[in-house]
Amino acid sequence: MAESMTKQLIQYYAHRIELWIKNVCDKQAYDPTEDSDELIYWRKWQAPMLIVMKPSRYMPYDPATVWERSDTETSQRWLKSFAENYVIQLQIPIDRFAGQVAVELAKQPKPVQHDASGNDSQPTSQPTATTASTRATPTNARREANKLETQAKYKSWRKEYRSLKQSHPDQSDVWYSLKIAKMAIAKGSSSETIRKHMKRK
Repeated sequence: MAESMTKQLIQYYAHRIELWIKNVCDKQAYDPTEDSDELIYWRKWQAPMLIVMKPSRYMPYDPATVWERSDTETSQRWLKSFAENYVIQLQIPIDRFAGQVAVELAKQPKPVQHDASGNDSQPTSQPTATTASTRATPTNARREANKLETQAKYKSWRKEYRSLKQSHPDQSDVWYSLKIAKMAIAKGSSSETIRKHMKRK
């Protein structure tokens, strides 16, 4: 369960890796004539050779060409490859740790119970849960999971709002919410819903 939830969190924020790479390399110039998709996704960005050179990737480091730019199509391919590799590197230690825990659990001996005469006996079975409690437990767990997921979604909206506010300080709340609504973190929510929650603490 913990392994699955951790991997889900990694996938949930994976889309931010490409934006992080762009912001590390360059500062996006604000152009009011650009369409909203370009302002959000920055698809015209051209990657410098630096991002595929060692130590981050596979090409030899060459100080003379680190800032030579690739075309936009190649840039998108590099970004996708970099993000996928980054996610894999995050998941490898999770898989390794989960495997170690599974091995340790498998090594633990099963408890042996003794009857009144001192003879070994098989572990007694647990009482069967009532139908009502069987139904209630998954329902409560699902409710709590939904609550945590909603809180995480609101938190991502607030974080993105602060980032947009910093990079585009002169825009309205409606503008910020419309931009967030076009992102994966919106998860289908309307810009109005996002606007109501993106500033709350």
